[in-house]
Amino acid sequence: MDTVVAGGCLVVATIAAAAVACRKFRSVGDAIFATLWSSLSHEVDRSLQPYKEKIFMGTLKGKILEIGSGTGVNLRFYQSEATDIQSLTMIEPNPHLYKILRKAVSDTESTLSYPINTICDFFPTQTVAQQQFDVIVCVLVLCSVQDLEATIAEVYQLLKPGGRFIFLEHVCPPQPSLKYSVARLIGPLWTSFGDGCVLTRQTEDAIRQLPWKHVDINRFNKKAKGLERLASHGICGHTIK
Repeated sequence: MDTVVAGGCLVVATIAAAAVACRKFRSVGDAIFATLWSSLSHEVDRSLQPYKEKIFMGTLKGKILEIGSGTGVNLRFYQSEATDIQSLTMIEPNPHLYKILRKAVSDTESTLSYPINTICDFFPTQTVAQQQFDVIVCVLVLCSVQDLEATIAEVYQLLKPGGRFIFLEHVCPPQPSLKYSVARLIGPLWTSFGDGCVLTRQTEDAIRQLPWKHVDINRFNKKAKGLERLASHGICGHTIK
């Protein structure tokens, strides 16, 4: 019994130390999250396929900015909708994920008729500060930005009049509920290992605060297993400036 207790304490201590390291040292957090996400992103992408088709199909045109491009799993949509696209800018701040993104872009861009610009930086970045875009895309990004309201306000500023903001995000579980209580309980650990991801973020409210001409937001609860159930509730849709 003493051995079991000691082993359990060691596991807890190891997890706690890793969580502290992720929060204190950005490079450690980046490396751990990149390892986790690169192994999970394609499975998560498959589970979100119907929602992605809904927001991407027929909406991609002109100059496009994607924030938090990760491993580049959305490139296939930019390929299939390439006819009306003039340019694509993809921002990814995690240097490890950015390497994977660059390879995915290199394997893709020769088949496209428009340029793809990749940026390894946090959003907002001065690299795009003076530009105006027809479409801005966020997929599983707003859960982890440091300032949700400021990020969406910057999106609004970078859109051309009539420009479209399209998004797909997991959001706070219904409250009160057991899922919400568990999300609150393990939230600090999830945020530490999940690149700042907050399970209880009220993203829809933040989006609706801006003076959009049109807002179309749909809520969903996707099928999920294990801890991913805590992030199964989501929103997808678009707004027009």
